[in-house]
Amino acid sequence: MGTIIADKNYSGVFGKHGPDMTFYTLGLLSRLTADSIKIFSNFGLSLLGYSYCYLVRKLHFTHHPAEKTMQKRLFPCLLLAVMLSLFTPLFAQEALKNRPSPTSIAAIKYKDTYVKITYCQPHKKGREIFGELVPYGKVWRTGANEATEITVTKDILIGADTLKAGTYSIFTIPRPDKWTIIFNSELGQWGAYNYLESSDVMRLEVKTEKVEKVVWEPFTINFEQVNSKADLKIMWDQTMVSVPVKFID
Repeated sequence: MGTIIADKNYSGVFGKHGPDMTFYTLGLLSRLTADSIKIFSNFGLSLLGYSYCYLVRKLHFTHHPAEKTMQKRLFPCLLLAVMLSLFTPLFAQEALKNRPSPTSIAAIKYKDTYVKITYCQPHKKGREIFGELVPYGKVWRTGANEATEITVTKDILIGADTLKAGTYSIFTIPRPDKWTIIFNSELGQWGAYNYLESSDVMRLEVKTEKVEKVVWEPFTINFEQVNSKADLKIMWDQTMVSVPVKFID
């Protein structure tokens, strides 16, 4: 696309005397828009940007009064659409990048059975975690932000019980010597504020493991898998719990 050059002697549709500062501004915006189009490589944004630049050029070269009036009316709407398309993705990306407790995923697969856990990772940041930040004896979201969720594509064994294929929230009740692990059918929850015990589909208790030589700064969930068996590890600070998982052949 050619570059629009603002001529200081131009006396077109925006004024009859002296340099046309409005046209200088439009020319600068059109060049900025063209540069942004290359950066985002988005078809919709490209269409808006080129339409905007085309309209600016038409305003400059069109002499028919009716056509010029129509273009002037379209110009503010098109300019607003271009600006929103440019800056909205930037703000969204910045918000996601700066999220204090970012989203993470732990996943394993055995044959045609897939297990995925989606959770958010708060960080220790020098705080006392269990018994302070996360109180003992109370239902916890098992992470930060939204409640942690697990998706299984086929039935699996959790401990000695069968967890049916589906998606569940994972809540926990930490205690100094053991944790209660809860699989709950209510999804899309923020924290544990609306937790309903009546929606539990499974509960089991696992022992707490205290680790002396390792400190997990971010809250971490992962799997340690050997063939059809795995341990679901939940770790933060110097505390770890392991939940036995077995795939059903």
